[in-house]
Amino acid sequence: MASEIKSDVSLENLIDPHLKEKSMAMIKTFSEKALELDRVAMQNTDYLDHSSERYKSAMLLTQQIIDKPTEINAPVNDAIENLNQMVLDYLSDFVRNLSTFRLWFSLQKPAITDSTIFGAEVMDLIVSTAQSLESMGVEGLSKFSQYSDSRAKLFVKFYRFPFLDDVGKCIMEMEERQIFFCVQTLTDLRNFYLFIHDIVVKNFDKLKAPHMGRTFAPNSV
Repeated sequence: MASEIKSDVSLENLIDPHLKEKSMAMIKTFSEKALELDRVAMQNTDYLDHSSERYKSAMLLTQQIIDKPTEINAPVNDAIENLNQMVLDYLSDFVRNLSTFRLWFSLQKPAITDSTIFGAEVMDLIVSTAQSLESMGVEGLSKFSQYSDSRAKLFVKFYRFPFLDDVGKCIMEMEERQIFFCVQTLTDLRNFYLFIHDIVVKNFDKLKAPHMGRTFAPNSV
């Protein structure tokens, strides 16, 4: 006869006791995050204009390295590196926010009954959406290490074969792609925050009481 397994560890002890408060606060601030990112994205859109001084200045830093192949010195492009770090911070923050929100929201799903099935389906949709956006954020984080790795390999090839103009061209094109990726990511994050906020607010009435005797009020915006 199998012995009964007992445990003094409750679910509440395994989960951050402040998880609910953090998630509620995140829902309320998703729109604020979107507004902040909209402002930051607008401040950096001139990077997308090839005639702008910021774009020319950023690209010139790498072009100057390529113009002196005998020096064998390829420091990071400070303009692109600063842009990378800013976007990386926003992206990391987004992933953390979505992860915490998704975990707490998943724990609110009620047992399926005739009276709760519609609310549960809506919650499944929101959790699935949050998970998809979170996964996209995680994938975006990997782009920064890929950029550094690709840049290093191209410069190794450049100094080994400085007479190959195509290598220098590939480096410049990669720098341009990274700039575009960073600016576009700021816009994408703004849209993601707006989308997850919008889907919760629009389904607020369906989520008020998925549990019998409990009230779910995700925000008061």
